[in-house]
Amino acid sequence: GFRRDLEPYALNQNTPGIWPNAVSQLLWDQNDNRDEDKKFHVISSLKATLQFTPSLSMTGQVAMDYTNTDLITQDKVIRVVPAPVGGKYSWTKRNTLVMNYQALLKFDKDLTDKINLFAYGGGSYHRISHNNIYASSGQSGLIFPDWYSFNNQDLTRWPGPGQAGLVRGGIRGSDVLYSALGSATISYKGTYYLEVQARNDWNSTLEA
Repeated sequence: GFRRDLEPYALNQNTPGIWPNAVSQLLWDQNDNRDEDKKFHVISSLKATLQFTPSLSMTGQVAMDYTNTDLITQDKVIRVVPAPVGGKYSWTKRNTLVMNYQALLKFDKDLTDKINLFAYGGGSYHRISHNNIYASSGQSGLIFPDWYSFNNQDLTRWPGPGQAGLVRGGIRGSDVLYSALGSATISYKGTYYLEVQARNDWNSTLEA
């Protein structure tokens, strides 16, 4: 969609002479330039329980959250004679994948007619992976109007072939969290409870 912030176009009432240029630029940005966001988002999960005995069971769960976003900017060429002026094309792709794995062993039993014991223990694995690829024509401008391609970039101007890395590149990385956790609860007559919990996390971050 489109998002326009009008604050940069705030005008000083003491300088009315800048109104025509400011209004013209505003209309140009709204009607001729284009910013587009394309997003694909998927969430899914799977859960299974194994019942070994009436008191002992194991539950495993897998969950995924995937997001892909394409950000595209297309600014039109302002004029073509005597020489092309303006024009810009940029493209960014962002991928984020979140994976969660968890397995818990559970025990639930009435030790007596008044005392109940509930306990669980297990581990979890949480991973966030991200990839970001971006490319832009920068300030070099485009040669032909309405052709939004890097093949239409005016390489005689900045950044030029030798400096294209300033506006093109990629970033990727991941963050991993390992966890071990457990809990035990003793209840008396379903009124009084004593609970003990423990958890330990390990973190790992990779960037490239």
